[in-house]
Amino acid sequence: MKKRLVLCIALLCMIPTIVFAKDSAVKNNQKMIINSQSYEAATYRINDNNYFKLRDLAELLKGTNKAFGIAYEASTDQVSLYLEDFYSSVGNELSKDMPETGSAASSYKFYLYTYPNGDGRTYVAFLKTYPLYDNNYVKLREIGQLMNFYIGYDESTKSIVIDTNKTYVDPRSTDEKIETMIEFALSQIGRPYATLDSFPSYDCSGLVTTSMHVANLNTDVVRVITWSLPHQKGFVEIPMKELRRGDILNKDDDHIMIYLGDNKVVESVPGAGVRVANARRDGYKAFRIKEN
Repeated sequence: MKKRLVLCIALLCMIPTIVFAKDSAVKNNQKMIINSQSYEAATYRINDNNYFKLRDLAELLKGTNKAFGIAYEASTDQVSLYLEDFYSSVGNELSKDMPETGSAASSYKFYLYTYPNGDGRTYVAFLKTYPLYDNNYVKLREIGQLMNFYIGYDESTKSIVIDTNKTYVDPRSTDEKIETMIEFALSQIGRPYATLDSFPSYDCSGLVTTSMHVANLNTDVVRVITWSLPHQKGFVEIPMKELRRGDILNKDDDHIMIYLGDNKVVESVPGAGVRVANARRDGYKAFRIKEN
């Protein structure tokens, strides 16, 4: 469940975050039930999803087994999360004194995270984030996926239900996850080509692997490698004529890319880095992602 990709922190801070077009946000007072206790939080509804202020989530989960701390480095605009650790309130959590509407562009912002009571290493999580009124707003399900706690909905009380003693269950279909995979990969356009030790730059396999992990696709796949793809669980070879959006084009021990449809792929190549290009088929085989 936990996607742990070791960082090179200095390189992370040098690479700009790529953003999408602006979306409209509407304030929503959301009822919540957390471990059988009732709460209410002000969120923003964006594209039919609730986005929570990150510090509000930390305050709501404080005292549970999924509490997390937050640190912010203003000079690099870097947010760090300390999972399964204590949160120190700053005083404005759970305030409903916020504008009724807003507009912001999202990005897949990277967050450094550690388990202070675990191995002590630093990892990265990409979370879709909207910067609104000097705060980061994130999707609750992405925090639930990262920290592995259950999220549901009680229709009778119109409440989001969180149970930190149960594991996360992803409600999305494979096709929905594939669209998230593609969205993330496209958000990385312009990042340079590199090897694993300069993450979040990507070689071809790194782009496919990270995009799958962000989308929570085949979570047991540690890394997609071109020469091992035909033997990895979660992929099935298909005839080239059946190629469709979200399939993988792979040349054994050479290159791998995500097919977008309309004869286009998103890939990472030396020199150009992450880009959209015309699909190549000579020497390639097509694979479809099948969840385990």
